[in-house]
Amino acid sequence: MGGEGPFIAELDCDIDGAVNSLIVGFCLMQGEVCCTSTPLFLHEDIYDEFMEKLVRKVKILQLGDTMDPSTQMGSLISKEQLERVDGYVQEAVTDGARIVCGGEKYTVPPHDKGNYYEPTILENIKNTMRCAREEIFGPVFSLGGLGWVKVVDFSVDRWRIVIYMYKDSSSRQLPQNIGKIHPNLFEEELSPSIHKFGGELI
Repeated sequence: MGGEGPFIAELDCDIDGAVNSLIVGFCLMQGEVCCTSTPLFLHEDIYDEFMEKLVRKVKILQLGDTMDPSTQMGSLISKEQLERVDGYVQEAVTDGARIVCGGEKYTVPPHDKGNYYEPTILENIKNTMRCAREEIFGPVFSLGGLGWVKVVDFSVDRWRIVIYMYKDSSSRQLPQNIGKIHPNLFEEELSPSIHKFGGELI
């Protein structure tokens, strides 16, 4: 049993570290992992800078063969899962979401022989959408808003069990009814040699 993990970026956070952490949080193992970092709750005063840096880095992630040392994100496990991920994204768009980047199968040769999906960012997400209520198990995350009430509602009502938080000060009290809170986690960028497989070769 898993659940998605809301990612909170506060006003006083290290933006570069938070951006790196978020990319690792929703792209590791192509998003085929429990407790991925989504939705994102982003303070409005850092929105423009945060999103500019995030989108720029997401767009240059290296997709490819996981045996290639330069690859940062590999193929989804099957064609069925590729279609499932794309179905969530397209349904969200139909329901009013906006694709910030990604949102398509990645078929540039030789990737047309795999089940690659572009890392995807969705805006204008409502709690009623399937992409906000169910685990997608793909490299997709949604942009929520700012406010502790919304975060707690997402976490408890949607069975999410982890919060990822980026903040420098300890002035704000954390919610008490969340299973686990990870502060300032994964500051490094997504490494070409990490998190490409759903398991470890022994």
